[in-house]
Amino acid sequence: MAFNAGVDGTVRVSDDGSAWESLANCNAASFDKERAALETTALGDTAKNYILGLLSVGSSLSGHFDYGAGITLVRAAVTGGSRLDVELKPDGAAGFKCQGLIENLSITFESNALIGYSVKWQSDGLPAAV
Repeated sequence: MAFNAGVDGTVRVSDDGSAWESLANCNAASFDKERAALETTALGDTAKNYILGLLSVGSSLSGHFDYGAGITLVRAAVTGGSRLDVELKPDGAAGFKCQGLIENLSITFESNALIGYSVKWQSDGLPAAV
């Protein structure tokens, strides 16, 4: 079985879906895809029953903050409330891209450490394979 290291992963963002910028110094990313389970259990059933509901896609990104083009797009999307395209390739070759909204941008700093950032992002629609 072949394994891949996260060091090969890439994260890029775009405000128009065509001009992509790397999210510099990103050192952790997750891609979360979840489908709601809707309960259909009726009176008299002896076990719970479910059907699949809508799909929800999001991601979280974190790293060392710098003023590169990628983080500038993230900051603009947060302050302007605009949508942002995010492309995640865990192995650097294949992955997903989605358009969505930034739910949270957190910048942390302390006197004896690098400035850090974390972003929580929620997709608006289904992901596409890249």
